[in-house]
Amino acid sequence: MIASSISSPLMRLTSLQKMSLLKLLIFTSILLLGSTVGADPLASNGAHERKSSAVYDSPALRVSRRSAHRREADGELRRFPRQASDDGPLSYSPDETRALLDAHIEYRRNVTPSAADMNMIVWNTELADMARVWAERCVFEHGFPTDPPEPYNGLVAQNIWMGSQSFALTRSVTAWYNEYKDYDYATATCSAECGHYRVMVFSGLETIGCGSANCDGGRQTLTVCNYGPSVPSRGVPYKAGPACGLCASGTGWCDDKLCRTDCNAAGESCKCNLQCQNCGELDSAQCKCTCKAGWRGTDCSEPCTNYQDYCDSGAYTPEACVGDTGAQKDCPATCELCSVVSDSTAAEAKCCDGKMCDAGEVLNESSCECVDYVEFNTPKNAAAPVVVSWMFVSVLSGLVTSMPILIG
Repeated sequence: MIASSISSPLMRLTSLQKMSLLKLLIFTSILLLGSTVGADPLASNGAHERKSSAVYDSPALRVSRRSAHRREADGELRRFPRQASDDGPLSYSPDETRALLDAHIEYRRNVTPSAADMNMIVWNTELADMARVWAERCVFEHGFPTDPPEPYNGLVAQNIWMGSQSFALTRSVTAWYNEYKDYDYATATCSAECGHYRVMVFSGLETIGCGSANCDGGRQTLTVCNYGPSVPSRGVPYKAGPACGLCASGTGWCDDKLCRTDCNAAGESCKCNLQCQNCGELDSAQCKCTCKAGWRGTDCSEPCTNYQDYCDSGAYTPEACVGDTGAQKDCPATCELCSVVSDSTAAEAKCCDGKMCDAGEVLNESSCECVDYVEFNTPKNAAAPVVVSWMFVSVLSGLVTSMPILIG
């Protein structure tokens, strides 16, 4: 059965490629065998790695570190004996720091469905120092050296992971991201633990910082990553749509599917691929759309309306909205952050004679029909990466292992 699952892909390989693959499989088998010798009996599910529940918002930790808000693996707090000769903080090299950051960035770029408002993120040394100090305790629980943490006024999210020291440093990031399999974007629900994934792909993140330590006599690595600002515990972590179409900055400057806020002009990492919706007009120099009446948003795909009942209570005026970010988010029409369609709206200020669409839809300007925003803006020839899972039996270790290979 194993042979039949790989025969078709193998037929397309040259003799040299087959030999290289065989060497890789043998080498991987040796590593796998070595990682099973003296395996940590505390590792859960025989996988030699452990994840906690994610922490979205650090103030939750302020209630009680000792009971309700302790995040534990498998319901059991693990404390590891410290051995000074083997345990202690790990100092990242510049390449290791870059690898951890790049792993987060690449996963954020390639979410499904594609994200329209996903920020580029950068490394934050303060968050990293906090993570390193916390990891050095070798206690598998969430928290911060100071309570609350200073960055982002205490609003910091956190992921933690522990695994065999034989794992690559970025294994933690991969383990967190793999929870996407248990997340349903359409319903914004998890069928199993997927909080780490939601933290990683929250569009509003700006910075991350990670730290690691050797624990349990050097047999385990504990990795902590802090994220700022904190992540909402409900709702979808990002808005689906064309890349950089809904950047929070109001402009569409894009670095390979990620929103940039530090661009003043087009360049290698500052592309403007913004497609204005609903007859919006693009200022390519500023990478910004001017929307027609009834529409708003970076690419003019969002209706100019109020989203909460209190917006129409009469308590709010455009003047009262100044400086009130909550009201501006909930009540864009009342706050006059956009213009609504009215009888006095000039024809040239409207799209398709002022026709409006339901949420999640935009106008097909050619036919003036309402179409699905995401589907309408997805290239028809877009090909998703193909992941082939190779199954093989290790002669040396007797283990059956799955190796994903990115084909294209």
